[in-house]
Amino acid sequence: RPHVRERLDGLIGDYVGAFKPDTGFLEERLAGLDPTDLGSLQSALGDPASFLSEMQNDTQRRLLVPLRALLSVVTGWVDHVMDR
Repeated sequence: RPHVRERLDGLIGDYVGAFKPDTGFLEERLAGLDPTDLGSLQSALGDPASFLSEMQNDTQRRLLVPLRALLSVVTGWVDHVMDR
């Protein structure tokens, strides 16, 4: 449906457009990084989902609510169609 795609594109564009990198956060997480030691990289980045969630700002967190809601509806519709 064109209107669903338009809404999804708009929500994703708004979410991505709200990204404002926090250089202090990145410097803190990567301060002791030794590129020759994979354990150092894993320690600095930790869980990727947690790392990305910590980089989100309040605007992005707010925008995730309608984005997740729309994605839930789309996923439910796809499941319904596939089951039929």
